[in-house]
Amino acid sequence: MRKFFQRLALKMGYEVKKLSLPEYDQTNPFYVQQYLLRDVNTPVIFDVGAANGETVVRYEKIFVQSEIYCFEPFKEFFENLKNNHKNVRAYNTALGNKNGKVNFHVNPSLGSSSILPTDKRGPDNWWAGVLETKEIIEIPIMTLDKFTRDNSIDHIDILKLDTQGTEYEIIEGATETLKKTKLIFTEITVIPTYEGQKEIDEIIKILRLNGFYIHNFYDIWLGKGKNRGRIRQLDAIFLNEKFFPK
Repeated sequence: MRKFFQRLALKMGYEVKKLSLPEYDQTNPFYVQQYLLRDVNTPVIFDVGAANGETVVRYEKIFVQSEIYCFEPFKEFFENLKNNHKNVRAYNTALGNKNGKVNFHVNPSLGSSSILPTDKRGPDNWWAGVLETKEIIEIPIMTLDKFTRDNSIDHIDILKLDTQGTEYEIIEGATETLKKTKLIFTEITVIPTYEGQKEIDEIIKILRLNGFYIHNFYDIWLGKGKNRGRIRQLDAIFLNEKFFPK
C-alpha cells in the first residue's frame, strides 16, 4: 500500500520522503523522555514525591494527553497539589517497601523532608538550616506493587522518583510493577544526607537486577565548602531492556 501511494505521488509530480525526527535537547531529561516515548499516545506517568506539582506541570506540557498519578505524603504539599492540578490522580501517601504507617521527618526546607532522619553530616554536606528536623509526624505508606495491584494498573510508561533518599526502598516494593514499567526517572542522593540512604552503585545494581540499564545522568549538583566539586546529587534515566533493547 505504501509503494502504491509513492508511485501515485510520483505521477502527480511529488516525491514522498520519510520525515526525519525533530532535534531535541539531549541535556534536558524531560525532552529526552518525550523523545524516548514518542510512539506512546497517552503515557501513564507515576510521579512519586510530587511535592506541589512542579514536575506535573512539566509532564503536562510535553505529554498533553497523559494519565498522571501523583503520590505525596506531606499534607501541605498534597493539598496544594490536589487544589492546583485537577486533572491528576493524587494520593496522600508515601511509597516504600512495606504497608502501614511510618515516621516522616519534617525539615525547615519542606522539600528536603524525608522518611529517613537527617545524617549528622547532612547540614555540612548540603547547607546549614535546611536539614535540621523540626517535627516528626506519622504518615501512611504502601508498596507500589500493592497500589498497582489494587488499582488494576497494567503498565507504567514513566516512573518518576524523588523521595529524599528512599528511592531504593520504593524499588524494593515494586518488583512486579517494574516488569511492566518502561522508563524510570529518578533523583539519586550521592553525598551523605540522610541516615540509611543507599549508595549510587546499590541503586544501579537493584535496577539492573530488575532489567533496567542507565540511559544517562542529568542535572548534577556539586557540593560546596569542604565538599566543593564533589557530586551531591543527580538525576538519572533508566530504561527497561524489555521495552528498550540494548
